Amino acid sequence: MGNDDMTRQGVFNAKQHRFFGSISGAYTAITAAEISKVTYNIKSAIKKTIIENVGMENIPRTGDGSDQTIIFNIWPGTQGLTQERKEIVCKFSKPDKDEMSIYLARVIPKAEQLPGDIWFVFFRQDDSNPWFGYMRENMWDMFFEEGETTDILQAIQDTDQEERQHSELEEMEYNLIIYGAPGTGKSHYLNNASKGNKTRVTFHPEYSYYDFVGSYKPLPLYKPLPEGTNLITYDGTQAGDNEPIIDYRFVPGPFTTALINALNDKSETIHYLIIEEINRANAAAVFGDLFQLLDRDVTGRSEYGITPDTELHRYLKKEVEDFEGEMLFLPKNLRIVATMNSADQGVFSMDSAFKRRWGFEYMPISFENCQHKDEQVYYAKRQISWENFVLTINKRLGRMKINEDRHIGPFFMKQGEPSNIESIASKLLIYLWDDVVRHQRSALFLQDIITFADLVTRYKNGEEIFTGEDGDIFNGKYTDNTSHTDVEERNPEDPIGTQEVVPLGNDQHE
Repeated sequence: MGNDDMTRQGVFNAKQHRFFGSISGAYTAITAAEISKVTYNIKSAIKKTIIENVGMENIPRTGDGSDQTIIFNIWPGTQGLTQERKEIVCKFSKPDKDEMSIYLARVIPKAEQLPGDIWFVFFRQDDSNPWFGYMRENMWDMFFEEGETTDILQAIQDTDQEERQHSELEEMEYNLIIYGAPGTGKSHYLNNASKGNKTRVTFHPEYSYYDFVGSYKPLPLYKPLPEGTNLITYDGTQAGDNEPIIDYRFVPGPFTTALINALNDKSETIHYLIIEEINRANAAAVFGDLFQLLDRDVTGRSEYGITPDTELHRYLKKEVEDFEGEMLFLPKNLRIVATMNSADQGVFSMDSAFKRRWGFEYMPISFENCQHKDEQVYYAKRQISWENFVLTINKRLGRMKINEDRHIGPFFMKQGEPSNIESIASKLLIYLWDDVVRHQRSALFLQDIITFADLVTRYKNGEEIFTGEDGDIFNGKYTDNTSHTDVEERNPEDPIGTQEVVPLGNDQHE
């Protein structure tokens, strides 16, 4: 992979010129061998482009006493770089030779480079400085070989965010629980951060050790029937030409499946076992003797092993290529990550010994990446952004000394739901009424609201339901038009949920 013939490279095509606004440009892919070095030999396509546009005489050369850097403009979608311009070592590496090199590791850290990644240089009209860019191989292929380029910057930003999350997750505990208020995006975070090799399971009150690890289950076998013999089912239909025989075999659960995948991966790529809602089951009972494996040493391997059941041991010896010995350990490339929301009713508590073997990461309430934060909520003949609506409620709950894990996250309601009156009533209000302020409802809602039915009726009729405080959006005197918009009186005879919310002064009618 170290020579020009075996390295992917080329000059810009028409699509790339249109997107980058360039008049000249070329790209090349990084090889695994190059990543291990400090400098990179510049392949012929990029070298020719730089020489044609900068001029050979203006390119630094080793040993000539000149500054061996060239000022590059940085293309804004470049992986991990935010500065607009940067001095990059780019030079002819030997006197009187045409070999050109670049200190790419000083621009993009080696830890962030992957074999196949694309780096490129291009020039624009009336711009004497070259442009430098760096992009993941899959993004390059997606937009320049398989698709359109219109959304490439947003897609690269989304990919960068996922890769940052993935890197963060790899640096966290080997056993990790992500917890926080409902709707903070815990599952979404884990889904993006745990790229590739993952096994997912959701705990529930009836979930058991045998669901998690595996157990013997009935499986049908079939033997041919004598010619001319047919089986008839209980409802009188013909069953076929084979007679079913019930056999019992060990069927692995998600833990065993993830363990086998990690043990068989000789590259030691990280595998993830993702447990959703870990405290909705009796976690200590579900893990059983696996609890001992959660103690990890500094490398990530289980510090103490266990002797697995005969059935599990036999299955592992059959499915794992080099499984040896009688003891079972978690390998260092198996991470167990879980989500937890302690605000839910009916959840199981975790004992301190079990919790001690986990790292905990709090997921704060943040609207930064909430795409529907500006969606309008109908409230008391006004329209209020979803973000302001939620933050005001959370601020009230905080003053009431209600723990933050019972507050409302930005994704508590999906896009399209905050603007739906029925969704607010049936999802948000009932959560607040029944779960959050069950024992102090009058501190959040008006004191004369006695029942949930009364609460919903008043909300749907466009009446105030929250106690008002000076300066907040639930005060009827609040007039900050950037936070809400007044709307016309609702017709009580119109069906709830089908009526359009119209700002004052609009000539349209409901």
